[in-house]
Amino acid sequence: MPNSVGTGKSSVEGLPARVASESSVRQLIENGKEKTALDRAKELHKAYNDAGSESVLIDAYIARIQALSRQNLHLEAKALLDLVRERYPGATDRLKQAADSTASRSGDLHELLKPLSDPALSAERRASIERLVEENVFDLSSIAACNALAPDHPLRQAAEALNKALTAVTSGPVTEDSIALPEVSRRSPLADWKLLIRAISCLYRNEDEACRQFLEAMKPSSAPARLVPVIRHLLDVDAAATFSGAAGELVTAVSSGQNVLRRSFDRLDEALRDSAERGILEAVRIAIRDCAAHCPDLVPRLRQHIAARCAVHDIDQNM
Repeated sequence: MPNSVGTGKSSVEGLPARVASESSVRQLIENGKEKTALDRAKELHKAYNDAGSESVLIDAYIARIQALSRQNLHLEAKALLDLVRERYPGATDRLKQAADSTASRSGDLHELLKPLSDPALSAERRASIERLVEENVFDLSSIAACNALAPDHPLRQAAEALNKALTAVTSGPVTEDSIALPEVSRRSPLADWKLLIRAISCLYRNEDEACRQFLEAMKPSSAPARLVPVIRHLLDVDAAATFSGAAGELVTAVSSGQNVLRRSFDRLDEALRDSAERGILEAVRIAIRDCAAHCPDLVPRLRQHIAARCAVHDIDQNM
């Protein structure tokens, strides 16, 4: 009969040691030490070579594959996944979640989304895939173009509508109808992208409270929620927060426009206080130019504000 790991006792006498070894492997997985857990699981399976030790080994492999994927070591994760599939064909079903997770993080959407075309797909597997889409997929255009799904599949249609709306809302003023997005249901794994688009629209219209409400409604674990701290910072450009990488570049690009407008408006306020018509004319010209460049939908309100201030100071609005 097989010996327990690291002992010369029979399986009956060594049962507590085996249980301890299995528990040790699972504890290492829980503690995020997947590589050590896999090494221990291999030793355990070598000693016992039965269904129980194989089950623990597969769990360790799954944890290691997912850890590699989280570290963006996608090639290594895929290679290990293929190796386990080959060695343990009976574990194919158990490996599906690890395969889905790896595909979602590596951007292999064909592999990830293909099962959604199967009408016999279990509700549990469907929910698992949709959760991975919700949490890990950032490229809406790739979902919209994924030929693993039929062109009229709800997920593809939702992604296409969202991608168009996101491009529009980050390019200029939008109407409410253009971001209504009826293609995206509240239960869609892409629902938070709809909230993000509406939050951005409110941000550019200076509807700060509405923007905050849309941000609050987003799930913290969703992919578009990664932008929530950035948008909150843009709502209050004096907030003490620093960003690096792509987030930092976005903050710089957007807030630089806000800073330009702030300087232009401060210059205009100063000119209006001085009541020197030549200075006011130049300040108005600069403020409207900068507003048209960075926030064009505010130009009509800016003109109304300038007219009102001119009236208060008895300045000729037609100068």
